[in-house]
Amino acid sequence: MMKEFNVNPSAAGERKLYIETYGCQMNVADSEVVASIMEMDGYGQCGTPEDADAVLLNTCSIRDNAEQKVRETMGAVHGFRSDDKSGVYIWNRFNNYLQAMSANEILSMSVWIIGLLTLLSGIVGVSNIMFVSVRERTHEIGIRRAIGAKPRSILMQIVAESVAITTLFGYIGVVFGTGVTAVIAKLTEGTDFLKNPTVDLSTALNVTIVLIIAGAFAGLFPAIKATKVKPVEALRDE
Repeated sequence: MMKEFNVNPSAAGERKLYIETYGCQMNVADSEVVASIMEMDGYGQCGTPEDADAVLLNTCSIRDNAEQKVRETMGAVHGFRSDDKSGVYIWNRFNNYLQAMSANEILSMSVWIIGLLTLLSGIVGVSNIMFVSVRERTHEIGIRRAIGAKPRSILMQIVAESVAITTLFGYIGVVFGTGVTAVIAKLTEGTDFLKNPTVDLSTALNVTIVLIIAGAFAGLFPAIKATKVKPVEALRDE
């Protein structure tokens, strides 16, 4: 619904302003403020957009509805259909913002998926290393079992070794990644692209927790296999 308000009519020689306001009373108040500012700059109001030097459309509609109102008014003034996208170019900042947010969400999801797959492959790799380690240390494990070592102590040893390996090489990756993000931050300084892509303390703490959990999980199955080694058979192993 279009609202009208009282402003001073344009005098001879003044530039002309046409204001069309849709929506709530707040929009009407905003239009009155704009009309007063424009009047101080030498603009007086006129009754039709055809006679205006400047046209202001004030609407509380959002996104496509707001665009459609602008197209309808401009189409009536310049004689083109409101559904003709080539009739007038409109740069909708809000729509562009939503598209950018959607692209960022897709990028973030892709990074998460790649990170999880990388972590999974690392867990499998460390687990295979620990399986080989347990196989090569079968004789040692048998001797420890024969002199009274409990399965729990063997399990904890294998898991601790797995956590140590995972954390060590994980932090090598973290240091490398931190260096890369620092370089990117330096290259993109002062731009809107990838603002502050650095690693903060909370991220480092989260990475530490994830590495410990991943290492424990990677070493769990080899450790369980080690606890099932029978002392007699292990002592016969060459």
